[in-house]
Amino acid sequence: MIDVTFTFVSARAETHAAVPTIVLRLRIETASGRAIHTGILRGQLRIDPRRRRYTPEEAEGIVDLFGEPTRWHDTMKTLLWAHVPIVVPAFEERVEIDVPVACTFDFAVPAARFFHGLHDGEAPVTGHFSGTLFVAVPGGFEISQVPWDAEASIRLPVSVWRAAMDAHVAGTAWICLARESFDALARFRTRRALPTWEAAVDALCAEAEAREII
Repeated sequence: MIDVTFTFVSARAETHAAVPTIVLRLRIETASGRAIHTGILRGQLRIDPRRRRYTPEEAEGIVDLFGEPTRWHDTMKTLLWAHVPIVVPAFEERVEIDVPVACTFDFAVPAARFFHGLHDGEAPVTGHFSGTLFVAVPGGFEISQVPWDAEASIRLPVSVWRAAMDAHVAGTAWICLARESFDALARFRTRRALPTWEAAVDALCAEAEAREII
């Protein structure tokens, strides 16, 4: 098994992708002195929320994921963000490649709710890698497996995630409702003769806040 190390170099939003996308720059290195013919890897990206501090506003934004902050020592676990395929080109010693990560603003996905709840700073992300490298040898190549304990970490700027979202859904968000909830909201909108769904939600929120004040 050939010794390979992985390092995330940078992260950027890909504003011209078909879907919201973050591109992670990944460096792959080997000190064996042997040439890599190619490789096919699987990457698993996980968010480790314990590795950062949260403002009171951010804590409120992620309470539906982990509960109240007093319980976080039990409830705050790593979150699966994405699975990514990685094709490794031929190289000797080191190579850097782009790893596109498709993102979503669907709040049914825990990772989306986590990123949305952060106002600033960075999100700790760890990539775990496995797969196969084809190592060049005289007359051909041999197969070397990459175990799951191969990993790399990056502190992903929240601004990068927001830039990726803004390129596609700037100023908006969307949620999935049960049919019964949607039908109830539609009846409310019709009875009040409200012009948009936003107006219907705003009216409901205003009424709820008024009842709390009273």
